Amino acid sequence: MSIFCRVRDLHLELTSRCTLRCPRCQRTSNPEQLAIADLPLDIVRASITRQSFPDVRFLNMCGNYGDAIYHPGFHEIIEHLKHQGFDLRLETNGCHRPQRWWRRTAEILDSRDRVTLSIDGLDDTNHIYRVNARWPDILDAVAALRGRVFLIWKLIVFRHNQHQIDEAKERARALGFDEFRIVRSSRFDGRWRGPDGTDPLKPSAEWVGERKAITERIRGAAPTEVRIEPRCARGENIFISAEGYLLPCCYAHILLRATITAPETAKRSDLWFERNRHMFDLARRSVAEILADNRWSELEGLWSTDHAPSICSRYCGVPADCDLSGPAELRKRDLRLVALREDGPEPGALVP
Repeated sequence: MSIFCRVRDLHLELTSRCTLRCPRCQRTSNPEQLAIADLPLDIVRASITRQSFPDVRFLNMCGNYGDAIYHPGFHEIIEHLKHQGFDLRLETNGCHRPQRWWRRTAEILDSRDRVTLSIDGLDDTNHIYRVNARWPDILDAVAALRGRVFLIWKLIVFRHNQHQIDEAKERARALGFDEFRIVRSSRFDGRWRGPDGTDPLKPSAEWVGERKAITERIRGAAPTEVRIEPRCARGENIFISAEGYLLPCCYAHILLRATITAPETAKRSDLWFERNRHMFDLARRSVAEILADNRWSELEGLWSTDHAPSICSRYCGVPADCDLSGPAELRKRDLRLVALREDGPEPGALVP
């Protein structure tokens, strides 16, 4: 199928394990959808190779449910990936790993790799959302990685940390980070309210992302009023889940899990992924077989009809009268980037 003729960006969820209990994470808010899984080493070695993905620019290890550093074979995996010649982008909370573990990680990685530490505040606020985070562990990670990789501090703005943004930026500079990223989240949509009827985590309006407003317009629009600009059609953000499914994106994985758990509540069009899940299975099929499967043309055909899967319109949809070039432009609008080194790359050059 044409949309997967050239996979450029590959997103890996090595594991669904995590030590944190972030309240709005899927693993906390919808625990019934979570089964602990670790991407098998034999699938990594057989499937994630330069031969299978010759055009991939980098491997992104972030995940939907888990943090890659908790995979029992994490070091063996990144050694394999580096041996294959991939540049890596790891996003992690950086906690619950000892100094020696981080030193070993730093020995495997190099200056072409990027590590993003998700730190939502300072030592007195980071744990408010990132429940169970440990500040000394983060400092251990920074000490091992700075100067070895391109190191990024990513801060999601909440009500409890918005007053600390400038201080956090200067702390990042002092600790030796290369870049400071401020994320304006749009996950303040009214589902979570305190006793006073307001969202206790929602920051002031300037720090709320724009995605929610676009999503609400899409939900209220007729299918003909929404154009889908799928990132997978450009070979971007192709996803391998911890269960070993090769999917168009991470959102398809969330939808797949939801429809497996409760198919009776799903839209008919959303069942496409569940109905074809064995087609995606790297334990049964090679990367080449999955990417060449004719059933991808069914998905491509759904994009231009009123039967597109909900995740396609929600995350890659743009209202027809909107001046956005595509969803990626909106994602960049909700990021503010600060280079912390004069000799570093331009801010934003590393944004997927």
